[in-house]
Amino acid sequence: MNEQTLSKLILERSRYRKQGNFVDADALRKYIENTYNCVVEDKNGGETICVTADKVSDRKKRKREEESLKQQKQRQKQYKGIDLKKLKEIPRARTLRNKKLNFQLKKQKARFFHFAEFIKLTFLNDVWFRNYKKSTITCMDICGGSGNLSWEILSGKHLTKLDDEKRFKLRCIVVDPKIINFSLHKSKLIVKQCNIDTTCKDHHCDSNTEKNLLMAKGLHPKIQKKLNCGQMRKINNYLHASKGFEQITTFFNNQQFMEAHKSIWNKADLIIGLHPDEATDDIIEMSMQDFKPFVCVPCCVFPNKFPNRKLKASGKVVRSLNQLIEYIMEKADETNQKKHLMRKCMPDNVDVQMLYVVKKVTIEGIPGPCNEAIYGKYYVI
Repeated sequence: MNEQTLSKLILERSRYRKQGNFVDADALRKYIENTYNCVVEDKNGGETICVTADKVSDRKKRKREEESLKQQKQRQKQYKGIDLKKLKEIPRARTLRNKKLNFQLKKQKARFFHFAEFIKLTFLNDVWFRNYKKSTITCMDICGGSGNLSWEILSGKHLTKLDDEKRFKLRCIVVDPKIINFSLHKSKLIVKQCNIDTTCKDHHCDSNTEKNLLMAKGLHPKIQKKLNCGQMRKINNYLHASKGFEQITTFFNNQQFMEAHKSIWNKADLIIGLHPDEATDDIIEMSMQDFKPFVCVPCCVFPNKFPNRKLKASGKVVRSLNQLIEYIMEKADETNQKKHLMRKCMPDNVDVQMLYVVKKVTIEGIPGPCNEAIYGKYYVI
């Protein structure tokens, strides 16, 4: 009796659908499913069938098993030689990818430490800087971004200590159009070193309206909310005077930068560029032109922006990192052929001649392939 009634209801529903009365057809479908505990399905041929809820659950379960087996086979291709039974113990592809990504991020963050270590060993502990007459050595960090490299150079906690024969103060100028953004950890460290109490209930200082607070603007927003104007000025003075941290918010190019900041360029003792992108050519060419000590690690090539870069040997346009390094070293060979000499007075009042040479070296601590450093410095002859 129930089957005959069910078949009549299904026929009536199909008649409603043919007439275009979908409202009554949908209401009848809900009545059938609730009364007979089944699912009404319409096939492509226009046939309507009624499937029990148990069959539907079995079908969904079977479909999930098939998808799971398909995923296991895909993972088996990644891990060849492993049985499907043991595959459950292997981490999923997404987890493995996240582990690789986190490991790569740690290596990227560590590149500032290793590059700062290279600068200390190669330049600041060298004969040229060790017998420097200036009391302050100015390092210009071109395209320094968030100032992580300058922070590592100035902090120097885990770096090679400078030679005790000559004590001098370090000063880093970050040249980048973006304002330096200190992390929350660095911001807390700066506030702690300045002996500032952030629990006081003074009014909040708007760093955008206050002038001469460029370095203090880089503090983390959570820290800025707790500081008043006097405390912001104290932090700004600390970063400038005690820490030796400065910034020039501008692009670095040959003409505009030299017109506005020529005196700062002339006072700079070491030019630094870690992955400076479009500024790579200007850093190396201007440093070699003035025979300034410099170190630069090229990265991105930008062949469409620099179509004039052509190799002398083959005449090809520079389109890869290896070709870019080859192109730079061709210019370095021209500088080395000039044999620029400079007389240096040693502590024992002995004059020595020093030769300006441009070389390249691979820094192992920086993750590849962008770990080839090109540097110019003075050597005793």
